[in-house]
Amino acid sequence: MEKVLFVLIALLCQNSFGQLCDRCGPNQVYGCRPCCPEATCDNPKPPPCTRICPLICFQECLCKEGYVRNTINGQCCPPGEIWNDCASCDPEATCQNRIPEAPGICPAVCQQRCECDSKNGLIRDQISGQCVPIEKCPGCLPGEIWNECASCNPDPTCQNSTVQIQKYVQIYVTHDASAMLKLDL
Repeated sequence: MEKVLFVLIALLCQNSFGQLCDRCGPNQVYGCRPCCPEATCDNPKPPPCTRICPLICFQECLCKEGYVRNTINGQCCPPGEIWNDCASCDPEATCQNRIPEAPGICPAVCQQRCECDSKNGLIRDQISGQCVPIEKCPGCLPGEIWNECASCNPDPTCQNSTVQIQKYVQIYVTHDASAMLKLDL
């Protein structure tokens, strides 16, 4: 009888993803399974549930409030974000740093994280920490657009009511100490 009871407790103490009690993944909490469907990446706002819930509580890992489950790998991320299993050498672009540099040496162990769903045009705003559409990044005034390479093609500046384009001057010094001037017009 003790053996049967132990096996029954061991079976009850695993959730639907095979995790043991109280050992939930990131952005998850251990609690009673809701009788209505959990929000997922494919369905972040399920319709209102009208089911009558049973009195029995089935314990499992649930996404934290406001998070949605990725149905492919079971991870929980905030809405608009996706799970990256190995983000160590893949820095996330942000509104403030659109083209981040990858680290020179990648760690041997992958870092896992939720990141903005860039395939759907979302990028992280470091100020708010939220994923926003690229066009909603702070810093551009109405009528302006973000230029990825502003130093390559600077905007004209107004001085004394005339428009002047800023250009670059390069000076080359040859081996006989003579100089050559090149204007970038």
